[in-house]
Amino acid sequence: YNVVNRELDRKQDHILPEAQDIAVLSKKFNEYFNEKIENIRATLPSISSSCYSEPQPVFSDGYLNEFSPCTEGELRDIIQRSGIKCAPSDFLPEHLVKENIDTLIPL
Repeated sequence: YNVVNRELDRKQDHILPEAQDIAVLSKKFNEYFNEKIENIRATLPSISSSCYSEPQPVFSDGYLNEFSPCTEGELRDIIQRSGIKCAPSDFLPEHLVKENIDTLIPL
């Protein structure tokens, strides 16, 4: 029951800042998070516009009618970057997929 009560947020104290006016409280939250974002951005290196450009879409009618196949190397890189995740119902466990990725990719 403890798990259910915790997940359903039963019998727990709600700790919120004191405020007479909800508009003032929401404005303070907004200012707080905007300041956090500004501080994070200030620590990141700036990107000059000459070395960054928005990618141009390769289609214009809103439909993806044509796909380019990826190489086995690109597929391997994508899988390894995103991680291999398997559900209990998958026919191959995660460790077998990892150990045999080079054999499985051409399939």
